[in-house]
Amino acid sequence: MKLRRSNLIEPGAVRRDSSGTDTVQQVECWFSILSRGALQGSSFTSVRMLVQAMEAFIGHWNQNAAPFEWTKHEVQQQEMKRSYADLCN
Repeated sequence: MKLRRSNLIEPGAVRRDSSGTDTVQQVECWFSILSRGALQGSSFTSVRMLVQAMEAFIGHWNQNAAPFEWTKHEVQQQEMKRSYADLCN
């Protein structure tokens, strides 16, 4: 599997897409999908077997690829508490 240089992220860089999610969150989501689909419950005796399992999953994933639907929840702002005692009530 080859990565194009244009797809790589510079170390320390955070890029946001139009929905406000940053690239790190998207990468974390992808690795979660990969680990559940290709790695969970598996046992590999070599790095080559691991790579083959990952490449097979990615190949299958790419055949059925569809864009993610990123959603964002609305957050309701609350009034600030004036003192510590107010936090307990």
